[in-house]
Amino acid sequence: HAKSEGRNTFRFFTERLHAELVERKAMLDQLAQALVQQQFELHYQPVMSVRGGDLHGMEALVRWRHPTLGLVTPERFVPLAEQSGLIVALGHWILTQAIADLARWDAAGLPPLRLAINLSLAQFRDPALVERLEAALSVHQVAAARVELELTETVLMHDLDDAIAIMARLRGIGLGLAVDDFGTGYSSLSYLKRFPVQKLKIDKSFVRGVAQDEEAAAICRSVIALGHNLGLNLVAEGVEDRAELQWLRSHHCDYVQGFLISKPLPLADLQRWVASSRA
Repeated sequence: HAKSEGRNTFRFFTERLHAELVERKAMLDQLAQALVQQQFELHYQPVMSVRGGDLHGMEALVRWRHPTLGLVTPERFVPLAEQSGLIVALGHWILTQAIADLARWDAAGLPPLRLAINLSLAQFRDPALVERLEAALSVHQVAAARVELELTETVLMHDLDDAIAIMARLRGIGLGLAVDDFGTGYSSLSYLKRFPVQKLKIDKSFVRGVAQDEEAAAICRSVIALGHNLGLNLVAEGVEDRAELQWLRSHHCDYVQGFLISKPLPLADLQRWVASSRA
């Protein structure tokens, strides 16, 4: 715990630390079982076009249907999965399930959407990633151009030359690439132009209150201008009120997602939501 707080410090052992350790160990054990027992499920958050207001895509977000805790959000278990090495197996399940769900979406006769899937560092570095993606796309007869992989700046900046080579392979089979949570990492603008990406996703911390907060507005204006100057599309995350949407529309952001449009929904619920909005 002292190491996690920085160098040259110390911490006394407390009952709280013991309780956290016990909970972490229990969660790790249960996480491994959850994969075997298929306790994970995907919810999908719609991505809307700002200009026309039509549905552009959906982002796949994993949830853990814990037998006693109920629905657990990724903030609680994804860091544990990353630390334990389970993230590759979990990520493979997410990729396969999300692509299968996209095929089901098409079979239901709903408007074609782009599917966004987040990749962790370990999954991005998995030598079998491209082959697994190609296999899932082939099995479910989904065009690679319909799938977009989202990578954080932290993932991209870990061994830059290797990252660019991996991205080139992914682009080579037709997949889209986006930089997620843009502005929260440490990528240099000189590196950004080397990444073969098509989208930047503006982090929700910059979008929140953008209509009233001049500092947030300055950052959003700069990111939108930067992205457009590089020929990229911009997605604003975490849009929660109409004032934020109106500001983003007036500053020519391309797409938005957030609770104002819809919370993440199971596939069947999202299908009903789209069907009712078309009625």
